[in-house]
Amino acid sequence: MAGFEDRQFGPVRSDLDEPAARVRSLGGRREARRGVILAGVHAWGESPLEQVCARPLLPVVGRPLVSYLLEWLCSGGITESSICANSDTPAFQSCLASGERLGLRLSYVEDVMPRGPAGCLLDAAAKCGADTFVVLDGALIPQFDLAALIEAHDASGAAVTMVVSDPRGRVEGGREAKLEPVGIYVVSRAALAHIPERGYQDIKEVWIPRLYESGVRVIPYVVDRDATLRVVDAASYVAACNWALQRSLRSDAISDEYLRVGQSLVHRSAEVAASARLVGAVVVGPNCRIEAAATVVGPATIGQGARVCRNAVVSGSMIWSGCVVGPQAFVIQSILVDQTSVEAGDTVRGTVLGVSVMDRSVSSREVDYWGEMSGRPRPKGMGVGFAAAG
Repeated sequence: MAGFEDRQFGPVRSDLDEPAARVRSLGGRREARRGVILAGVHAWGESPLEQVCARPLLPVVGRPLVSYLLEWLCSGGITESSICANSDTPAFQSCLASGERLGLRLSYVEDVMPRGPAGCLLDAAAKCGADTFVVLDGALIPQFDLAALIEAHDASGAAVTMVVSDPRGRVEGGREAKLEPVGIYVVSRAALAHIPERGYQDIKEVWIPRLYESGVRVIPYVVDRDATLRVVDAASYVAACNWALQRSLRSDAISDEYLRVGQSLVHRSAEVAASARLVGAVVVGPNCRIEAAATVVGPATIGQGARVCRNAVVSGSMIWSGCVVGPQAFVIQSILVDQTSVEAGDTVRGTVLGVSVMDRSVSSREVDYWGEMSGRPRPKGMGVGFAAAG
């Protein structure tokens, strides 16, 4: 996966003015607050997307998922952040580099032994001088006001503010459902004294209960259930892509590199044949080719350098970089990862297809659109790396 320094950021310009200059302006000033992104998230198990890249690096409308999280940190005035990715650290460094293009200065924390979320927070804090930390699950897209959260934490005097979702209107067993942590915390440095320097340390299951037992003040900050979007499987990944698609199309800050074509956005370097049809919310990325009589029905994204051949149909699908959908092929409600090819005349439906970047071998597993194993054998006569449904 190419880094931000080498590829487009997607169809929406950053809300920040000259973010690199904004970072440089910090000079040697001691930071008051710092972001800590917990990017070593748990595996999904059987999802083939786990074989492709770390979850926070999944492409969401031309940008890694984590970039939306970094943008959110910037919106709340956070200008420096640590990324705790452990063994995936080189991939994050290659993709995000210094972070200046998103308006932050990034540093990377890689633990030799697994430390858990709280352990990673402590290790990241040991490398900086911040007083307050905004700690986040790396697979989230928050959609609420970070500045208001930080203000509430500062005003409360609490050691930890834990963001929880509000399940209003939902009743379980005759009782109101409990508030649910969403994976975002604001932490004062004093609270870190309750995290051991060695061993695996979880936040929700170990550290927070330890704080309660020690009489340290922890308060909830309640947000609506739809105020955060977490990518945990293929279905929620598609939901994140759909959210980003709609955001791109509604934005008044569409990048100069993109043209609006009906309800779709097309990169200026892309080639779309006059007889091709783009229907609904579609983003066509850099250097793509949509050939004659091809149809792309949104919500859909066509990644950098991808090709949709003559008379092919793509509907409700996420096509990553370098993919080829052959002539008269159909790709319906599917995810094609980088460099995947669908042969002429084949039909792919409700499937995650692709090549593992770990060994560049083709996955032989067929997984339905929601990440569950289907167990059907691969049909004969089809290109490797995908399954079909008639």
